[in-house]
Amino acid sequence: MLGLMAELLKNIYNKEFIKDLSSRFAKVYPKFNSKKFSQLVFSKGWEQKELKERMRHISMALKEVLPNGFPKAVKIIIDVTRGIEIEGFEYMFFPDYIEVFGKNHWKASIDAIEKITPVASGEYAVRTFILLNHEKMLKTMKKWAKSKNFHVRRLASEGCRPRLPWSIGLPVFQKEPTGALSILEILKKDPELYVRRSVANNLNDISKDNPDILINLLKKWNTDKSAEMQWLVKHSLRTLEKQGHKKALRLLGYSTNVKIVNPTFKIKPKRISLGEKLELSLLIKTNSVKSKNIVIDYVVYHKKANGALTPKVFKWSKQKISSKQELSLSKTHHIKAITTRKYYSGKHEIHVQINGKVIAKECFTLKIDKVIKTRPV
Repeated sequence: MLGLMAELLKNIYNKEFIKDLSSRFAKVYPKFNSKKFSQLVFSKGWEQKELKERMRHISMALKEVLPNGFPKAVKIIIDVTRGIEIEGFEYMFFPDYIEVFGKNHWKASIDAIEKITPVASGEYAVRTFILLNHEKMLKTMKKWAKSKNFHVRRLASEGCRPRLPWSIGLPVFQKEPTGALSILEILKKDPELYVRRSVANNLNDISKDNPDILINLLKKWNTDKSAEMQWLVKHSLRTLEKQGHKKALRLLGYSTNVKIVNPTFKIKPKRISLGEKLELSLLIKTNSVKSKNIVIDYVVYHKKANGALTPKVFKWSKQKISSKQELSLSKTHHIKAITTRKYYSGKHEIHVQINGKVIAKECFTLKIDKVIKTRPV
């Protein structure tokens, strides 16, 4: 998904976009050399650059046409963003410029990140400053968490995610998430779903390194039975749910001692070509008299170049089951080329898991004429 989005977004940076960007700069900085800027951007090798490479390349080009001295240059960037009405991912080279050239200008950089984040979120740029001095940055982010601007409040959460996609990790919060949690505590009941979704994503990141800390925190938060808090708890636990983490499952209301009797799982066809689909069918029953909540996932083990199988979990269904009934489910799974995966011919496996425990498995054989390669982000 991220790879596909990157592939589409990188083409936004065309000549028309750069011309428009140049005119915006010229309005606030008449000395801006639009011709030179365009030549620098569309230099040799531009077509081969991917999304983040293009962002960095534009940042470097801006350095050549803006005034010497970071504070003066970043003030011009701030003035340009004031003329942009809609927030968009395409302007992320602005915070990237700050990340690259503002390390020795702390106050000017942090002030600029806050001011431009409604147009281009500084969630990536701020991480460099967290690595430089996380305690100093935490004080700033706590202030951001109380901002009147919801973009800035989201920045406080998104910026301190331990494992933000497309970005550098934050070992300090992976090892000890207390600092990040102090920010999320402020934002957990934010009126904006946009902000609460970032909080849930941050907590989900924390679950990958510190599951017990997360579970203990959410047990306290779970006493709030509002729809907003229940949504937050659920989305924060999505990785642990897939892993079958017992404490997480109990917190979500799933039984951890469901015994499935003689499950029947089938895959059709057994041989498939790239672009075709599999039909999955599952028949399950239990000897439990009381009705129990279960979550059913299936895990596709894709074959890699070295012959190893790597898992990818897919959601199937959430059900209630008791000895009074059998559950029959079906699912279609497409094996199609996507930008984030390489496919190889050979035997693949699919495992069915209920509440995180594998209850059945089957194999299928994938045949392709050549390796389907993806382009890096």
